[in-house]
Amino acid sequence: EGGKTSCALAVAKNFQEHFKGKGMVVYIKSEGRLSPEMINRSGIDTSEDAFFRFDCNVFEKVFELIRMLVKQNPEDKKYMFIIDSVDALCRINDFDKPFEESEQVAGGALVTSVFLKKMVLPISKLGHMLILTSQVRVEVSSNPYASRGGPKAKQAGGNAIKHYANYICEFEDRYNSD
Repeated sequence: EGGKTSCALAVAKNFQEHFKGKGMVVYIKSEGRLSPEMINRSGIDTSEDAFFRFDCNVFEKVFELIRMLVKQNPEDKKYMFIIDSVDALCRINDFDKPFEESEQVAGGALVTSVFLKKMVLPISKLGHMLILTSQVRVEVSSNPYASRGGPKAKQAGGNAIKHYANYICEFEDRYNSD
């Protein structure tokens, strides 16, 4: 609850106001945390010609939807895509595996990297916008000799998100004495 979704929705409201009837917000709800109260507080227009919520947590389905909307756009709509959050997305090949069977190592980072490699240019050149929310996790090694330099931060999507991003907002802990 660092404010990532609220921040993305504030940007979405401004996007809708700027593009009026030509702008469409596509909110990918992969975590299940978008409440009606949050939508109401944001002031975002949820009419069907201005807002579409896609409840899905499968990487490939989410990315194919975005590709389809960007490439097959005869009305020349401007899309703002919010994936909330990349952490909750799962590869289709890993989705039905038993829990004791491991997922592909760095599978999400690979799929995200391939998607961004293919789609960042068309998204930006055609005037669309993409917001990805994610958590930063800290990897702490149990081997004191392997953890030189301290804990290492990791995030969903690997370094591809950092490489392709125009802007990165980091939400840090708030301390009352600061």
